[in-house]
Amino acid sequence: VKIYLVDKPGAAQSVIQLGGPGADRLGPDYAAITVMNTILGASFSSRLNTNLRETKGYTYGISSRFAWAPLPGPFSVASQVRTNVTDSSLVEIFRELHAIRDAPVDAVELERAKAYVALAVPGRFETNASIAGQLADLDSYGLPLSSVNDFVSRVNAVTVADVQRVARRYIPADWATLVIVGDLAKVRPAIEALK
Repeated sequence: VKIYLVDKPGAAQSVIQLGGPGADRLGPDYAAITVMNTILGASFSSRLNTNLRETKGYTYGISSRFAWAPLPGPFSVASQVRTNVTDSSLVEIFRELHAIRDAPVDAVELERAKAYVALAVPGRFETNASIAGQLADLDSYGLPLSSVNDFVSRVNAVTVADVQRVARRYIPADWATLVIVGDLAKVRPAIEALK
């Protein structure tokens, strides 16, 4: 992991950005990645948000995302945490990144994530503007309108093994770039102690 520390003296919070190479939107893993990332950090009830916001109270929110574009975009995790828990937040973030790679997800968690992803699709076609946006998005990838139904079918077919496979391939738990902006006088010693 490469770490960049940026000093912001007196900052009440530390901004954490973690990133790595993402995935190809047109690749065969798109549906499985979407489901896996929903579990990890792309929904309010995700593992990252439940851990760092609900359980620990370190942040108002944390998320992970894959930036989809005609060329593979990055994967990222982003949050703002209280200065005094910057090191503890990093421990929990990396714990969640490793956990989704190292252990199969629970079947109930998987079904909930698949439903979350599949049930969001109709909402993308509620207004004229959203329909136009979806059609433009499909066109930018050269995808037909039928790919929307295909996507839902592929989401519903995602298995526990698929989630672990794509997590191991695309979640940069060991090769990420980490940027932390905060009051380095307060956070640097604890971060360095984590090694």
